[in-house]
Amino acid sequence: MSAEPSDDHPLARLRAQIRELHLHDGEPSTRTIAGRTGKAISHTTVAKVLRAPTLPAWGQVELVVEALGGDIEAFRLLWIAARKAGPPAADTVPVFEAPVDSADDDQLISPADRGRAARFLLVAGGWDAGLGSISTLNRDLAVALAADGADVRVAVPAATREELNSATSAGVRLVTPEPIPGINGRHLMLAKPRFTDRDYQPDVIVGHGRQVGSYAYGLQRLYFPRARRIHVVHTDPDRLDSAEENEHLTRMLGDARREVEIDLAATATLVAAVGPQLTELIRDRLRRRPGTMPEVVNLEPGLHDWGQMVDPHHPPGLPRILLMASPGDGMSKEIDMFVRAARTAAAHPRFRDQRLQLVIRGIAAEDVRDRIGMVAGQVLEVTFRPYTSAEGELSTDLRQAQVVAMPSHHEGFGLTTYQAIAAGVPVLVSVESGLAQMIASMFTDEARPPEILPTRGVDADVEKIWTTALTNTLADPHRAFQRAAQFREQIGARASWDAAIAELLARLGL
Repeated sequence: MSAEPSDDHPLARLRAQIRELHLHDGEPSTRTIAGRTGKAISHTTVAKVLRAPTLPAWGQVELVVEALGGDIEAFRLLWIAARKAGPPAADTVPVFEAPVDSADDDQLISPADRGRAARFLLVAGGWDAGLGSISTLNRDLAVALAADGADVRVAVPAATREELNSATSAGVRLVTPEPIPGINGRHLMLAKPRFTDRDYQPDVIVGHGRQVGSYAYGLQRLYFPRARRIHVVHTDPDRLDSAEENEHLTRMLGDARREVEIDLAATATLVAAVGPQLTELIRDRLRRRPGTMPEVVNLEPGLHDWGQMVDPHHPPGLPRILLMASPGDGMSKEIDMFVRAARTAAAHPRFRDQRLQLVIRGIAAEDVRDRIGMVAGQVLEVTFRPYTSAEGELSTDLRQAQVVAMPSHHEGFGLTTYQAIAAGVPVLVSVESGLAQMIASMFTDEARPPEILPTRGVDADVEKIWTTALTNTLADPHRAFQRAAQFREQIGARASWDAAIAELLARLGL
């Protein structure tokens, strides 16, 4: 780790002026700044310039300063002074051992000023499984933070020896609370985790959604009041409520869920929403609350590492569509539209000897299953499977599918479909989903990827578009999987955990 410059070092002055310029311009995202440069530099490079842990190249600084409307000549003189001074010596790092008396963020001593790595405590229901896609994203976030040099612990209710070893191999330490007779599972997460270093204090606590965000809030308030807290937003309860179209109980539950999510976000130091759609939605929800609104950052996660993607030269042999349903999809017309499109695609000559199978996970209601079965008719084989949070089962589903579909526009993001892209499986995604909006923002200078399809308009026209996309994908699996591998490379080049971590650290001032 490079030495942190003291306040009077020219690099520290340059960095302070860059951050001040960024603040005065309204703190635009790194992707926005990169766009202003005509993409002469990537958003990852922009994040490194904003953080300036070491002296960036002048060309990079110049582009960022110009994009933020700064005085290029003034910054050039600051850069020259930092260049002449050379890298800060290790003995310039001021180490403060005195305790902090206030929980106010402005009075917190930065980890760098303490001469150590930033300490992150992530809160999760488990390491290997337990919360499905959220658990996977939390694990990817922890590993990426550790790779960036942070001291990362993950608080879980319990951990097996295999999970402890798995986390350790990724540079992450799992911490669990003291066992309490008669209390199990998530209830244990409000007990203080055990640390080998007894004076451990996290700098940042991270919680996800309503599921575990409340426990992150509790740990901060009960045990670590000086820590900052990031609240990660994965879903928009308002959209799920409108999708379910149920009666009074559903509306009451939706109201309660929404208020919990907003409470957790409003009291956080930083809100990280997954994708651009949820970013704007949570900003809008927070405007309902008086007082200071926390900063909201668009978290664009990197692709999940499955270890090995599906071999595009050896795609699955059986024609199978995988549809991962959301809680409100059973009552949404997009599902019926999609089933009709799949039924029409099933009449393709390719399936004369092999019946097309549609696997739907997550729809439990018998009346909804019966309705979908009637829409599918005899030509399309429909298999219903229960929702699962087990990564192994999800991996098997993805590797057996010839295409993964997400026709619902109620998805705030669509993590499971994003994981299908990471596995190299062909996908078809509603243009109104958060995932589609994130992907579209990556291809601003190019035509919209063919994987993104409309779900609104004249019903017959929309259904025909989905039918054509399904037929083209399923009729030639080799070509479809080669396109999926190419699409995965395109997304991987535009979204990375390195960039996401750099953005978070810049917003936290770490």
